[in-house]
Amino acid sequence: MKKIFLLIAAFFAFSFLMNCDDDEVVKSRITGVWKPVKMVETTVDSTGSNSETYWYTDCQQLSRWTFNEDNTGSVLRQDDTFTTCHIAFQSTINYQYNPKTGDIVINYLTGQDTGKISDLTDTTMNLKIEEIDLNADTYESQVYTMVRVQ
Repeated sequence: MKKIFLLIAAFFAFSFLMNCDDDEVVKSRITGVWKPVKMVETTVDSTGSNSETYWYTDCQQLSRWTFNEDNTGSVLRQDDTFTTCHIAFQSTINYQYNPKTGDIVINYLTGQDTGKISDLTDTTMNLKIEEIDLNADTYESQVYTMVRVQ
């Protein structure tokens, strides 16, 4: 009788564990305002690969990527290439983001970026933008490490 009871208890425990759904886990969201702190640029072509890391200056960290709930937002890039901090690029965006795969497509007024969100927490994320040129047989990516500011 004990064996039957233990077998039934084991069956119910196994059934419960199998019904737990990973999709129910609350994942961090990309919505909010983010500032970049670092960028790693990688290029791969027929001659090999090269990666460089760029740490953002105080001025460049005034840049903002905004992702709204309604899949709109904006990108503001600040730079200090001319010794004074100034706006180097500014655009509204529309984006499509798949939180299960991390895939993201960002549409600007003048173009489109495709990439992937990874290492997403409530306070940080990595945004990888990829470009593949099949004609030139090259691959380029920029991985932006960002910190949530709002």
